[in-house]
Amino acid sequence: MPNNEYTDVELPAIQLFQSLGYTYIDGTTLAPELTDERNSMREVILGKRLTNALKKINPWISPENLRKVVRDVTIINKASMLEANQHFYEMLVKYTSVDQDLGKGRKGQTVKLIDFDNPENNEFLVVNQFKVQGPKQNIIPDLVVFVNGIPLAVIECKSPYITNPMSCGIDQLQRYCNRRKPEDNEGAERLFWYNQIMVSTYRDLAKLGTITSRPEHFLEWKDPYPAKVEGKSQDILIHGVFRKENFLQQIRNFIVFEATDGKVLKKYCRYQQYRAVLKTIERIKSGDNRKTKGGIIWHTQGSGKSLTMVFLASAIRRDPDLYDYKLVFVTDRTNLDEQLSNTFRRCQDEEVYRATDVRTMKDYLRRDSSDLVTCMVQKFRGDEDGKPERLNESERIIIMADEAHRSQTSSLGMLLNYGLPNAIKIGFTGTPLIKSQKTSKEFGSYIDTYKIDEAVRDGATVQIIYQGRDAQTKVTGDSLDKLFAKYFSHLSKEEIAEITKRFGKESAVLEAPKRVEMVCFDILDHYRSHIQPDGFKAMIVCPSRRSAIIYHEKLKELGAPESAVVISSSHNDGAFYTKYTEGVNSKELVQRFKKPMSEDGLSILIVKDMLLTGFDAPICQVMYLDRKLREHTLLQAIARVNRTAPAKKRGFIVDYYGLSDYLVEALEMFSKEDIEGALKPLKEEIPKLESRHARCLSFFESVADKTDMDECVTALEDE
Repeated sequence: MPNNEYTDVELPAIQLFQSLGYTYIDGTTLAPELTDERNSMREVILGKRLTNALKKINPWISPENLRKVVRDVTIINKASMLEANQHFYEMLVKYTSVDQDLGKGRKGQTVKLIDFDNPENNEFLVVNQFKVQGPKQNIIPDLVVFVNGIPLAVIECKSPYITNPMSCGIDQLQRYCNRRKPEDNEGAERLFWYNQIMVSTYRDLAKLGTITSRPEHFLEWKDPYPAKVEGKSQDILIHGVFRKENFLQQIRNFIVFEATDGKVLKKYCRYQQYRAVLKTIERIKSGDNRKTKGGIIWHTQGSGKSLTMVFLASAIRRDPDLYDYKLVFVTDRTNLDEQLSNTFRRCQDEEVYRATDVRTMKDYLRRDSSDLVTCMVQKFRGDEDGKPERLNESERIIIMADEAHRSQTSSLGMLLNYGLPNAIKIGFTGTPLIKSQKTSKEFGSYIDTYKIDEAVRDGATVQIIYQGRDAQTKVTGDSLDKLFAKYFSHLSKEEIAEITKRFGKESAVLEAPKRVEMVCFDILDHYRSHIQPDGFKAMIVCPSRRSAIIYHEKLKELGAPESAVVISSSHNDGAFYTKYTEGVNSKELVQRFKKPMSEDGLSILIVKDMLLTGFDAPICQVMYLDRKLREHTLLQAIARVNRTAPAKKRGFIVDYYGLSDYLVEALEMFSKEDIEGALKPLKEEIPKLESRHARCLSFFESVADKTDMDECVTALEDE
């Protein structure tokens, strides 16, 4: 039988690496008995090559310090593989230091393991069948990529003709680094102390991840930017990631270790993040003025927009032409400001100055220093007389505005422009601009776009299925009058007039306990049948704070799974509200909600406005919608259910308000191509299911009784 894995996958990959300037070595020649490159099969560093590279890059280094650096790289004493990996990464990109006298006294000198600024000053190797001895057995990865003798990438090749080749490859990588069953100790963790990326490929599809990536987080590299290459998925990934300049750039500026819900995750950039950063750097350098240097990055929600901002800051800091710019990150909501500040503090290797009040913000911005400041646009105010105030006229300031579509064209945005008149502005948004803003005067044209349907195709987000269950509950059109009569016909004319005056007809209907009870019955039926069995959770979006509380109390009466209300407080709240606001720790409720069902039974969050933006809970699969949302608010809200999670194939929006009556109107301000795939109606999926079902049944035409499982299995014997 031909070895399809080698001929169709491994060999073409080796040849492509060679075309990119890598040296190829047959791994079997690196057995200790055949070479002086390794003393044993436990060694994963090619010591001679590392030593020679260090002397070449750091020609001043003394023999004593050379031995010390090699020892520090090869012997890492950490409690876990992840800690060892993070420790080495910091040595790699932040450099290591040795004490040595270079003519001006003995002091700390920086040692580079890799020359990131001059790719050709490094040695690039690709080695196949590189055998490594583990505690219990040997592992033999198909391809290992070395830079200066250090194994930075592992690639597992699978035949395109086996069942589930991608899953097999990812599973094998995780066994190699001992992630599947650590107690079995079947891998060789030492190899992965140094690993920056792992790749699983079967030629037609290639995906990459890191040592902490779950299988669903291994993703394709779809764009080899800045190169223009067509071909198989494997070819595009190798061109996009392993071209020498790209590989070193990505390792240096596009990897973060981020603490999320108590776990440290190593994250490697996605192709659209890398592309957007390179395009932004290019535009800043090539533009003629502050307007032509700026622009907008639209990457749909759930695709890692906050990390793109971190990657951009890192790339700017390491660019010789831009490193001394002041970076100002502007948001318009407290939770986003806090989230962004925390993300930068964890990921960016410099102090982050978070302006918590107007005076502090002005002080930070007036400083002629290349620092990193985060603030809210609401803090841009005039002087004591209310007049706009100049804060800093330097041209070496870059403003990065998060959710730029919301506030940057308002009076607050004007105050920002006046305060920093010569700053370059880069706008980030998770939703497309409305048609009239396509060439925004504030920012300029799009720098990069990553649309909703692209994220779904890539597996970066899941498809959102829309279902209207509003036949008896919708409050749009004629239905509103009918529902009002239904719920309030028993009242006198005076009482009806008072309710209408106090609440309005629509609010009165939406908050009517009988209607809420009817909706709750349906929610429970849907949740228990379709969502809860798979271990996922839900959000209910209500039209008012009052209705949110009514929903919660009705669900309790009906014996629903545990729910909680997350609403804001108001200074004149009575006891009806304070029970759910005073002394309630919303952050704690949110953290409980994010946990797996096995760890915390809080299953349903009930909200009005809170948590509709910037809230990331992959365990949430369904949003029950009972209020009118439109434009950016609608797109931001529904994106709460588009995050990926194990076994999560879809997110669901279940509509009780009657959104379907004006869905076109709700999104009409966007270009059609921009919102392609935002919501997929359930009725569009049914014909696909019927077609697949028919094709499936065609395999069993010879079986008279299709409920006879044994007969059905027998019918598949030949296949």
